[in-house]
Amino acid sequence: MKQILHFGEYTFEATQMVVMRGIEIIDMPQRQREALALLLKAQGKVVSREEFLDTVWKGVVVEEHNLTQTIFMLRKALGKLPNGREYIETVPKKGYRISVGALTQGNLLFTENSDSEDPLDRLRVDLGVKLPNQHVHQVVTVKSSLLIGLIALFIFAVIPIVGNVYNQREDLRAVTKLTRDGFTKVSKAPLILNKGKILFTELRGKKSYLASVPIDGGTIGAAALGLATGYISSVQSENQEALVSKGDSDGPITAVTLQGQPSQPMTELFGRSASWSPDGTQIVYVSQQQVMLADSNGQNASVLATTAGTPFWPSWSPDGSAVRFSVHEANDQMSLYEVDLANRSVTPVLRGDPYEHHACCGSWSANGKYFVYTVDSAGSSSIWARREKIFNWKRSGSPWEIASGPVDFWRSPTLSPDLRHLYAMGEQSRLYLTMLSRDFEPVLRDLSVSSMSISHDGEWIAYTLHPEGTLWKSRLDGSERVQLSAPGEFAKSPQWSEDDRSLIYVREKNGGNTIARVNAAGGGSRTTVAGIRDVRQIAYAPMGERIAFESQSGANHFESAIFILKLGDHSVETLPASSGLSSVKWSPDARYLSAVTNDQSKLKLFDVTTQTWHDISSSGAIGAQAWDRKKNILYFIEAQNGSYVLMKYQVAGGKPVEVRKMPERYDEDYASSILEVTPSGELLFGYSVGENELYDISIDLS
Repeated sequence: MKQILHFGEYTFEATQMVVMRGIEIIDMPQRQREALALLLKAQGKVVSREEFLDTVWKGVVVEEHNLTQTIFMLRKALGKLPNGREYIETVPKKGYRISVGALTQGNLLFTENSDSEDPLDRLRVDLGVKLPNQHVHQVVTVKSSLLIGLIALFIFAVIPIVGNVYNQREDLRAVTKLTRDGFTKVSKAPLILNKGKILFTELRGKKSYLASVPIDGGTIGAAALGLATGYISSVQSENQEALVSKGDSDGPITAVTLQGQPSQPMTELFGRSASWSPDGTQIVYVSQQQVMLADSNGQNASVLATTAGTPFWPSWSPDGSAVRFSVHEANDQMSLYEVDLANRSVTPVLRGDPYEHHACCGSWSANGKYFVYTVDSAGSSSIWARREKIFNWKRSGSPWEIASGPVDFWRSPTLSPDLRHLYAMGEQSRLYLTMLSRDFEPVLRDLSVSSMSISHDGEWIAYTLHPEGTLWKSRLDGSERVQLSAPGEFAKSPQWSEDDRSLIYVREKNGGNTIARVNAAGGGSRTTVAGIRDVRQIAYAPMGERIAFESQSGANHFESAIFILKLGDHSVETLPASSGLSSVKWSPDARYLSAVTNDQSKLKLFDVTTQTWHDISSSGAIGAQAWDRKKNILYFIEAQNGSYVLMKYQVAGGKPVEVRKMPERYDEDYASSILEVTPSGELLFGYSVGENELYDISIDLS
């Protein structure tokens, strides 16, 4: 039974889930097509967010951000109606609906073919011939409709034959947690299948371990690697050996046994992310901005590719003919590339895909038919797959999403040989607030807060939720909550204006970050403060209508710097000698700015009057910082002898002093950048509770 619906300039065939503009098939991910099907089925009625999550994600636990991102990408794929309106309308606090204008323009032709599938009946439907109990609202010419009908019949007949070219998503059957030991798994390293076990790198204390767990769960085995930052990047099953890379930066690449002992000697390779070829005769690795190739003993190294960004995560094709790798690019983007070993040509893997610059860390299935990878957004990630071959033709199909929950971030996806399991690392964290001066009393209980700001009158708190990225305001006790951010945008770093009537914040939308303003009362429009992109964090001066913000500097494309925006004339100037600094904060009199080096080793102070910097602390691990609202006193957190300590620095005194040691519960998972002083002098602190475990995602690609 076929169901065909015309809307706007498009035709949707529900049985095959195909979207067409005339005779052109519109290629879009399966989840977007499922959302579109739900909207069209409702025929202009509102579809609630709950119905989307229950139907499109089919019971998989995901965050609402996944839905807003899907609707955003669907709108982008469809474009706009002739009147300039969106095909999909947002109904505040209720959900989404297909525009009535789109249905009217499409003439509401919705047909269901009889079970007999009589070709003549099918053709009559395409021609607009009235059938019993059918109301037809479209008149077209016989000649044009006959052509379209015949082409559509051909396409719909071919689609099932070629094997899921346009309907590739397989149902997600179940998600099972394989590990529960609480230790941190190294997410920059792949998961490796070896003789019924999953091999991975685990941190226990300050040491790296080569760990393993049976594919059906069970006891975790571990062997110390003797390195503080090393990780397993490849395993050669025949010799039962593993390649070990030192860490994030280039270092010696060595080989060890699966018991963690030194193995075969090799000429010293200096780099990271090393991987043996499928036949074990070659090694591909990364060194600075180059992808390198060497013999298995480390000799005869040569350059495979040189990238504009920083390459990482090389992965061999099963036949050894190509290597795919990820690249860290500008604006926090990541992309996948492939180098052909025969001619060493480099091509983008996802050219033209909506997520081309948000994808990384992929691996092939053992038979080479599928390639799985992760797609990252601001507060979550998902696992995607792409079919590589159809009938042995080297041809790519449309990628589709396999999993976007129940964790915040998926890492290291690896397919089982039988294509019925996908193993991956799942990361999730929640950030909670406590009042330091009230014996760590919870604030905004049970809400995971990623950034926040307290109003100058002390009555309100503005905050963004993690991982959703929505902006809210409420009382300190959580009452009178009002959402301030708009659907489809990701908010962070809110700052109250001097009169508490508006909020300035960083808005991520359409792939870029800008500075935006919203009425603190809620319900008003959200305006862009200035046409500046790639803004990461902001600090609103208590007076003078100035905003300090962090962005990438012109001198070094990959290094941040601090800039000052004057709201009066929208002029922007670079803060002198601020390259490599972040987390900027204003003093209450706006004379000073504090900032932290990107490696968190130093806390520095800038005097606006003298235009000079000087160091406040050089502990090696500076955390969150906050100025007192009434005095030039800076509070900050730093690591000392394995513990975190709250420090106080008075500009007039010139020397930091210890206020108190943080309880041990905040030492292990300390990852928050939240520290805030209320107008009454009380301190709020944000801390993280994280989990990093291995999962078995049950699928069926066989």
